[in-house]
Amino acid sequence: KGTWNNSFYNASVFYVDWEDIQLNTATTNWAFYAAQNGSSATTKGVELEYDLAFGEGWRLNLGYAYTEGEMDEVMWSADDVYIVAQAGARLPGLAEHTVNAMLEYAVEIGGGIQWVNRISGYYQSETKNSISDTSAFFSAEMGDFSLWDFNSNFMLGNWTLGLFVKNLFNEEGVVDSMRIYGQEDGRTIAYVDRVTPTEGNELTIMQQLFGNLGRFNPEGDDAAR
Repeated sequence: KGTWNNSFYNASVFYVDWEDIQLNTATTNWAFYAAQNGSSATTKGVELEYDLAFGEGWRLNLGYAYTEGEMDEVMWSADDVYIVAQAGARLPGLAEHTVNAMLEYAVEIGGGIQWVNRISGYYQSETKNSISDTSAFFSAEMGDFSLWDFNSNFMLGNWTLGLFVKNLFNEEGVVDSMRIYGQEDGRTIAYVDRVTPTEGNELTIMQQLFGNLGRFNPEGDDAAR
């Protein structure tokens, strides 16, 4: 980073090694929402920023980021029944490219009142909303989009009178994707034939009906009482 002719610039490189990354998934039965610790993952990329003051009261700020994020290992469901994501799967909610820009003009209009006008924009490339690439109910691709905002402020001492206009051009900036699913969109899960061993006695039907009987060892072992 550094400065040059009324400007500021910065470049950063980052690498994040995730261990047991937490991701949003669904339960095997009934597909209820669930947050689950996955396997290892990595995110890496570069960030650039440039800020320039020019002319009489003008200021420009530009930023760009390139990010890669993926699973390093296979991620299984919490009950080990099915594979949620393969190694190399792209992390959800992560845009490969993001760009932001801001142009500002400030002027003194008299009486100590400063008038500041600012337009700002943001762009991001496509993302996905789920770590799973196969789920018909939870996996969706979100297209790229841009948002532009404008604000104008009159400032005097500790007082500010402002006008803010959000999302000037993108009429679908709030909801990007909506789908309606039917039974035909479901998928069959191949269950893994695994049994988790549990300690204790195997209860007969009578012991299950009369719960108190289950507190005693049918073999008469005093240690189990």
